[in-house]
Amino acid sequence: MKDSLHNTRQRPMPLEGIKIVEYGVFHAGPGASAILGDLGADVVKIESGLGDPQRYWTTLGRVDMSLPNGESIFFQLSNRNKKGIYLDIEKEKGREILYRLVREADVFLTNLRKTTKAKLGIDYESLRQVNPQIIHANVSGYGPEGPMKDSGAFDPLGLARSGMMYVTGASEPVFIHGAVVDQATAIATSHAILTALLVRERSGMGQEVHVSLYGTGLWLMYPNIILSNVLSLSMMDISPNRYDHPPCATFSVVRTKSGS
Repeated sequence: MKDSLHNTRQRPMPLEGIKIVEYGVFHAGPGASAILGDLGADVVKIESGLGDPQRYWTTLGRVDMSLPNGESIFFQLSNRNKKGIYLDIEKEKGREILYRLVREADVFLTNLRKTTKAKLGIDYESLRQVNPQIIHANVSGYGPEGPMKDSGAFDPLGLARSGMMYVTGASEPVFIHGAVVDQATAIATSHAILTALLVRERSGMGQEVHVSLYGTGLWLMYPNIILSNVLSLSMMDISPNRYDHPPCATFSVVRTKSGS
């Protein structure tokens, strides 16, 4: 048994040898490459200007979220397992270095807006000229199509537009703390990248993949959306605290013997 456990620890990580270049901010994008880093991928995070704004998120309301060295816990959680490099990719030399990294990479991940990506030369059309087999992963507010394709978004907008704020049982929409949609989007993006890696393994084809906060919010809400459409109920009618006849006891909220 000891030998078996020892051999297991010596095995390579699942994504060992996979190289990811990230040019992203906050969590929904960077959180995805952090997950892939957990699986052994080699991740390089590129920052420009003042760096990822999440570096400076050291408070949540009146709660101190800084580490002893003054760094943000949020930033560290979103960027674990990564190497960092500062590049001014608006300048020729910085972009040249970025393209050199992309040429050797398997995945490029970004959550910048469509217009910004094109301006900086990091959109899919530009990067596949550098590396035809690159997997170009995009995280956005509302996806690559539709009237809001060029609009940015944060976690609260994903919560609001998907309807998640309306199913808390409260009489008014409630903000759900904890960056639920951001984290779910990071997970969904990691799945999209893994799927694209499998496709490339089988066909040799690189591709562009898209994940959005809005799409992820709708995905999390699908049972409620189905109920609201099939039964013609409003979101407030199907909130957890408004079940008149729940299908089983565990769907109800009950007070325990200890009073909690």
